[in-house]
Amino acid sequence: MAINRFKAKKELLQWLVDNLTFTNTAEENLVHFILSNRVIIQNTSFVKQADQTPRGLVLQKEEEGYAFSLFIQGHRFTDPTQIFHELNMNSDLKLFVSLDLEEFLPGHLAVLAFERNPFLTYEENVGNEVRDAVDEALTNLYYEAWEAVLLKQVDEALKEDNQATFADLSRDYNILLKMKKFNQDEDDYGTFNNG
Repeated sequence: MAINRFKAKKELLQWLVDNLTFTNTAEENLVHFILSNRVIIQNTSFVKQADQTPRGLVLQKEEEGYAFSLFIQGHRFTDPTQIFHELNMNSDLKLFVSLDLEEFLPGHLAVLAFERNPFLTYEENVGNEVRDAVDEALTNLYYEAWEAVLLKQVDEALKEDNQATFADLSRDYNILLKMKKFNQDEDDYGTFNNG
């Protein structure tokens, strides 16, 4: 099933209109303008840290509500009228949008509408928590696969009554168990110290 990013982006924009309070009507009108402009939606990517892109629009929480900042080549613009005119005149240019929300996005919108920021590293895109979880999952999969292979080979050595192979595999299995325990202890220690 292909992801209909256009539809997801429209849904996300509509969710912003329906659920957020903006600092003024000009800020809300920016969302309505983007929502009504097919070309801008097609050229928009929702990403993390849009301020780190050549042309990024960032929605952030202010004291009175949500407001936009437009970043062009590192220069920040906050006047909604100026932002509107820039978006209108350059609707065919790529626009990266990030949302600094206190409200939680519905899960399907977060998954379907957001893309990887091509101007950030892998770590900056996924964050440390996700990277650490992926690393831990891959390590566990590696240990599980290694253990399954060793146990199968141990069974074969026992069936063949091959004591030398059984002894070697038993040593390898014990090493694996020590490595798994060390890895688990390291995870526990890291969680204890970071938590």
